[in-house]
Amino acid sequence: MKKKLIVKILAIIFQKLIFNLNTFAAEQTKARYEKIAQEFTKNTNVKIKPSMLKMKGLSFKESIGYLGKGEMAVVKGSPESAFKGKEFYQIVIDYSNCVKDYYGHNDCNHSGGVTRSEVRDKNKPTFSKGTEKWIHYAVRPMQNFFDSRKKHISQCYAKIPGRGGGYPTFFLTFRDNYLWINLQQAGVLNSSTGNYNQKSIWAKLKNFEGKITNNLGASEWTSILVHMINRSDKKGLIEIFIDGSEKPTYKFEGPLYSSPPKEKPTTKCYLKIGAVAENNKRALQDDIKEKFGDITENMVVWYDSLIIGKTRKKVMDNVEKDK
Repeated sequence: MKKKLIVKILAIIFQKLIFNLNTFAAEQTKARYEKIAQEFTKNTNVKIKPSMLKMKGLSFKESIGYLGKGEMAVVKGSPESAFKGKEFYQIVIDYSNCVKDYYGHNDCNHSGGVTRSEVRDKNKPTFSKGTEKWIHYAVRPMQNFFDSRKKHISQCYAKIPGRGGGYPTFFLTFRDNYLWINLQQAGVLNSSTGNYNQKSIWAKLKNFEGKITNNLGASEWTSILVHMINRSDKKGLIEIFIDGSEKPTYKFEGPLYSSPPKEKPTTKCYLKIGAVAENNKRALQDDIKEKFGDITENMVVWYDSLIIGKTRKKVMDNVEKDK
């Protein structure tokens, strides 16, 4: 009985330590974030300008975790480090700076402990029923992104009708040695009944084995082109082209949203871009820290050439013109 009580007390103490992470939060200053950019570009003359991510063809507003202190910023003075042009974006997230109260939402305790810095479509939705668009991202995780946690870099978020919550139509996610896509509302045909059943699908888009640095970053940029037709029937489509490939690395045809029992289909989603890391509480446990170190702090990812449009040609032409 005493043993059980001791275990319970220790569990409560551990939870309190997790919930009070912000007491020992990482410094959120332009100087700190600028130093991180200088270290990764190996250029002491680099400067950052705190700024929301910008996407050609879409307007953003701040979302969870965006403070404008430099955690999300334009990196200037290192054109050789960019995917295209002269500048790019850097995002730095720390679990010690997780958001405890965002309109009643506690990220610190959500999905095993979440931290993030995101922006979202200002004039949502990005995709209504039947909308077709092409989206390009260039991304390069620089630190603490290749482990068993889920680190999302973009999602198209849909609310459940009549409820406060929701879930993404798709996630783009780094986990282990891979870049993944996760379709959370896909309709998969049941051949025996002829009906579509809602299912979450995970698919690998790129294997980074041999391309991961000592600090769990990537040694190269990755170009991601998403083509999506937002429909709830067999004409729905999402296909992903990686690193300029003419053929899709992944293709799904069918309903991108479907109807759970007694609910109307979720037809609209709005684009969110930024770094989101889940399962940070697990990463703070001794066995993970012994293997990887403190991977819940200084999670860094770079973005470039963020463009959305109606055709592949228009989007890719704009990628080449990116300055």
